[in-house]
Amino acid sequence: MTPDELKARRKALGMTQAQLAQRLRTTVTTISRWENAGREPRHPEMLEMALASLEHSALVDGAIIVYVWDCRAAVARQVDGTGGGFSYQRAANWEELEDDAIQAIQQAGGAVNISGHYRCPAELAKRARWG
Repeated sequence: MTPDELKARRKALGMTQAQLAQRLRTTVTTISRWENAGREPRHPEMLEMALASLEHSALVDGAIIVYVWDCRAAVARQVDGTGGGFSYQRAANWEELEDDAIQAIQQAGGAVNISGHYRCPAELAKRARWG
């Protein structure tokens, strides 16, 4: 994970460096160094797992999200998957909403060239149609 990807994921979670540091039980200085390429995480795989867990926690209960894949953006909702897991169902009109989804990602500090999940603004979620 690059420093920019870490920063984008933190911002997508709506967290400050201090809040992320608290959740990861580290210091703001450490988070800042990771995000500014001053130091790489000692255990990047553990950081990835922790971020994935935080992202999942932010998205539970059928939440509507904006997500990025293959340089595209879509509004989607979490649905129950097989074996107790979950998956995402894109809105039927996701292509119509894509420009606004990209704006939401950029406002959260993300970019469409970095895969991730972002909170969906309420006004955008209201426009999503589910088929």
